[in-house]
Amino acid sequence: QAAGRTEFSEMTGAGTYNKGAVQLRDVKLTAGLLTANGAADIDTGGRLSGRINAELGAQRGAFALTGTSKEPQIRK
Repeated sequence: QAAGRTEFSEMTGAGTYNKGAVQLRDVKLTAGLLTANGAADIDTGGRLSGRINAELGAQRGAFALTGTSKEPQIRK
């Protein structure tokens, strides 16, 4: 397992808040050579689900978002 923080220089996308639930769509993150895009949902109980597609130089990967908004988990 790995852990850490990445400071993103740019983030764009669309978000919707409805009675405690959050939807994030068309999210794009940029940090140097790292770019990522995806979508996520947080339900009213704080449960997180979504997908991220990331590129770091020539390397690419698809990741699943799970867990909660307070303790997110990313799995390949």
